[in-house]
Amino acid sequence: MIDSGSDKAAFKLGYTRRDERVVLPNSRILKNTINFGSTYNITSKLTATALANYSKVDGKCRYGTGYSGGIVNQNFLQ
Repeated sequence: MIDSGSDKAAFKLGYTRRDERVVLPNSRILKNTINFGSTYNITSKLTATALANYSKVDGKCRYGTGYSGGIVNQNFLQ
């Protein structure tokens, strides 16, 4: 994480990379996250703030999740 600031302004920039190896053979989940935050004191009573987040998730050989044909129970009608 990188952060800095002064009397009028401050910012923060962070990056996280998470590589999860799960129980199933040859399967993994890779998550990359970038976040940014900034504040600026325009006057003593007015402050501007900006926040931004970005996430990317990649999976390999994961079992069925959500609404896909990989989940057997979704094939049964009620």
